Amino acid sequence: MVARKDYEADFISGIYNYCDRWCERCPMTHRCFLFYQESKQREQTLEEGKDPDDFEVVVENIEQNFSEAKQLLQQTAEEQGIDLQKLAPAEEPQMRRTLLLEQPIHKKAHKFAMDCHRFLDELCSYIHEEEQKGSPSEAIAVLQDCFEILGWYHMQTAVKIDRALSGKLGVRQRISRVTKLDSAGSAKVAYLGLLRCLDSLTRVYENNQPMASQLMPLLHTLYELIDDVDREFPGHKRFKRPGFDD
Repeated sequence: MVARKDYEADFISGIYNYCDRWCERCPMTHRCFLFYQESKQREQTLEEGKDPDDFEVVVENIEQNFSEAKQLLQQTAEEQGIDLQKLAPAEEPQMRRTLLLEQPIHKKAHKFAMDCHRFLDELCSYIHEEEQKGSPSEAIAVLQDCFEILGWYHMQTAVKIDRALSGKLGVRQRISRVTKLDSAGSAKVAYLGLLRCLDSLTRVYENNQPMASQLMPLLHTLYELIDDVDREFPGHKRFKRPGFDD
C-alpha cells in the first residue's frame, strides 16, 4: 500500500467511496488517492517483472492491501480504545442478509441484472452483424458505447442497491448514523447507474427497432427500479458525494 506523503493535499477525502469505479471515464482521477495508489501498485508490479493483469498477481495484491487495511483498522481501534469484537453480535450480519434477500427491490434489481446480461449477449451479436454488413460507423459507435455502459452498470446497480438496503436495515437495528449516510450514498450511486442504463437502452431502442421486443421489458423494469430507489431511499438525492456533488 502506497503512503500518501506529499500528495495528500491534492486528494479529495473519500471521493472513491461513492463513485462508480469507472476510472477510464472519470474526470476526477487526479484527485483520487485510491486511483493514485492502484496506479503506483501497477507500476511497481511491472517493475518487478510481473503481469498486473495476471489473476494470481491480482489476488496477491488484493491480499496484501486487505492485510494492511486490517492492520490499520486494528491499530486505529486500539488507539481509540475500541473493542472490534464487541461492536455487533456475530449473528447480526446473517440476520441482515436474510432480511435483504426478502426485499422486493433486491429481487427486482438482480432480475434486471440477469435479464440485461442476457440482452448484452444479443446486442453484442447484433453489433458484429452490423459491422459485417458495413453499417455506418457512427451508428455502430453509438451501439458500442451503449454496450459498454450497460456492461459496466447493470450488475453494479444491483450491488449498490444491496449495500444501500443493508445500511437501511442496519439503521433499523440502531447501528449508527454513519450507516444511514452510507445507505443514502450507495443508493445515489445506484440511482445514477440506473439512469445511465436507461439512457443507453433508450438509445439502443432508437437505433435498433428490431430489438424492441427485448428492450421494452428491460425499460419497464428500469423505470420501476428508479421509482423504487426514490421511495426506499428518499434522502439519496440530498447526499453530497465528495468531489462530484460539491
